[in-house]
Amino acid sequence: MTGDEDRACRRCRRPVIVNAAQYEVFERMHWSCFHYEFEHDGDPDAACEDPSCPARAFDPSPPPTWTQRLDG
Repeated sequence: MTGDEDRACRRCRRPVIVNAAQYEVFERMHWSCFHYEFEHDGDPDAACEDPSCPARAFDPSPPPTWTQRLDG
């Protein structure tokens, strides 16, 4: 194995390409796989409180972020 094949995601088994430099930081996973494995609670289709949660792209009513709570 060489290149991208050496950096297969432990969760989904696909090659880690975009964030290959952070491969070890994210425990040999894509950032999104790491997020859903360790940081995201509940339904994967519902955004969590992480402002960078991938589910924010299609959640019409995401929960407030930690920065909004500080402001209010």
